[in-house]
This record gives sequence, structure tokens and C-alpha cells, in this order.
Amino acid sequence: DGAGYRDGAPADVRLRVEVGEAMGFETYAHGQVGGTPFVARLDGRTAVARGDELALTVERAHFFDPTSERALDATLRRQRAEA
Repeated sequence: DGAGYRDGAPADVRLRVEVGEAMGFETYAHGQVGGTPFVARLDGRTAVARGDELALTVERAHFFDPTSERALDATLRRQRAEA
């Protein structure tokens, strides 16, 4: 229903939706956070539209390097192991 994503919900980041994609089981909300492209994968029952602002937590987020497209958490673990 999206209730946890709006209306003053606690957030690590706020995403202004540029494009929403209802894909059945999942909904993707595309936008930017701090000028950086960001895609949020949401429950498929969540309706989003251009201009919506979503309050998101990042506890289960995955981040990727835009150049290599590698997961940053894996890259950070590898760098720590090499140090």
C-alpha cells in the first residue's frame, strides 16, 4: 500500500520519483538522491507516480558502482581483505 514510504515516515534517503514501473510482483521507482541516479524496488502493491516523494531506509539496500556495475559491498569487503 506504500504507507510506510510516505507521510513523514522515518527515512535514510528521500527519493523524488521520476518514473514508476509496476512490474507485477515488484514496483520500481526511478529517481535521484542527491543528484545520483537511484532505483528503489518496492512491493508490487505500491503505486508510485512521477513527483511522489518516497521515504526510504537503506538497511536492506544494495549499491553498485556506476562504471563497473559491481556491488559496492563486495568491493568494500575485497578492499578490506587486501589491506
